[in-house]
Amino acid sequence: MSQYEEFLTDLGNRMTEGLERFQEFQLEQIRNWQTTFGQMASAMPAPQVPEGVDIPSFDSVVKANFSFAERMLENQRKFAMTVSEALATPTEETEETKED
Repeated sequence: MSQYEEFLTDLGNRMTEGLERFQEFQLEQIRNWQTTFGQMASAMPAPQVPEGVDIPSFDSVVKANFSFAERMLENQRKFAMTVSEALATPTEETEETKED
């Protein structure tokens, strides 16, 4: 593994750890809010939605957005690999590049 790969792996690990701790904190706060205010909020009247309007569930919004993000990231990965291949210095002459 190159020094760059080691650096990036270490950086990614540290960032992921920090993000996971922050996410745990957020989830704890959401659960606390739900416990404290959930009953009060459920007693309030629900907003009126116009007839025929389909409001997606939070779960379906999350799934749809992550599906979209995964497709975009995969597209960018393929593009970056293609650029990398285009910029690579050839180590051997191929039949197409040999001069006759």
